[in-house]
Amino acid sequence: MTRKAFLLPLVLCALSVMVLAQAGVAGKWTGETQGRQGPQPITLELKMAAGKLTGTFTQGAQPAAEITDAKVVDASTISFKRSLAGRGGGDPIVIDYTGKIKGDEMTLTPSAGGGRGGGGRGPTEITLKRAS
Repeated sequence: MTRKAFLLPLVLCALSVMVLAQAGVAGKWTGETQGRQGPQPITLELKMAAGKLTGTFTQGAQPAAEITDAKVVDASTISFKRSLAGRGGGDPIVIDYTGKIKGDEMTLTPSAGGGRGGGGRGPTEITLKRAS
């Protein structure tokens, strides 16, 4: 009985932290990244429903793309993927993102799957701010 009395508050506290962390990522995040044609605006819209993270990612003039495999990793980290059309109709390029959240700022680090993209350069961090 003593063990249960100790574990129950601990489990409830952990669940509360997870719920707050998941709700904290939802919303609109904006920023920009350097593209071939100069700065490109980025909008990341995240939604949390029934414990599932979903959303869209828009960069420059491209249409909004649905994100996939979105997860709240911990209280300050998310991850997701987005697909880009391959050049000349080739295979799509999947980009994995890890987002670190601190207050109203998120730092996204992209990495192209399968070793494609980036041309030997390291990942470029993208800073987004929560839109009001």
